[in-house]
Amino acid sequence: MPEPASLPIDAPRPAPNSPRWAVAAALVLLALAGFSAAMNYVWNADIFWHLASGEWMLNQKSVLGANPFTSEPTPDETRWVNVHWLFQVIVAAVHAVSGFAGLTVLKALLAAGVLLVLARSLRRHAPAGWILLAGLGALLVMTTRLRVRPEIFTLLFMAVAIALLEHVRDGGKASRLWWLAPLMLVWANMHGLFIFGLGLICSAGPARAAPCPRRQRWSLAWRPRCCAC
Repeated sequence: MPEPASLPIDAPRPAPNSPRWAVAAALVLLALAGFSAAMNYVWNADIFWHLASGEWMLNQKSVLGANPFTSEPTPDETRWVNVHWLFQVIVAAVHAVSGFAGLTVLKALLAAGVLLVLARSLRRHAPAGWILLAGLGALLVMTTRLRVRPEIFTLLFMAVAIALLEHVRDGGKASRLWWLAPLMLVWANMHGLFIFGLGLICSAGPARAAPCPRRQRWSLAWRPRCCAC
């Protein structure tokens, strides 16, 4: 019996057999799970350094490029490129308005956003049950990284970059890729791991051009998501 012909990589993918309410319920549950998992104390000690730096920049209205907090500052030892300056300004502004409670809510909202963006990008690839299972697995992996640190923004920005690239890979408008420009601009001024975004963008072209059998397409769609975790 002849094997069925495999679909080309650009062929439309079959929609999952889940009603819309089930997918919506999975998205809501994952967002609530991420929010709840991050609603705890701000327990990373380096937050005080970030807050002090952000407060200095808000008061001086300039980007901090040296260490004004050391007891014996010397230009050769204290000059550096502050790749976290935008994150520090944001957390200092939130802390000035609502204290550590506001930082906790910010952390929870970002965690919920990560899972929501990833889950939405999966809704055309998997039924609701698998979306929920995958989201909970991602939450389990990243639970120890849900801190008020620049990396939590990296998790969100990686999820957004993957969602944009997958949208175009699924036949969406290529013009949406222009959103990667402001995303990378903000990302590069918040965390040094913005290079992950460059890696995703550079790998998207070869992944789309390389032919692969239909049975491998599901695994290729999930591979960048596994790396993001």
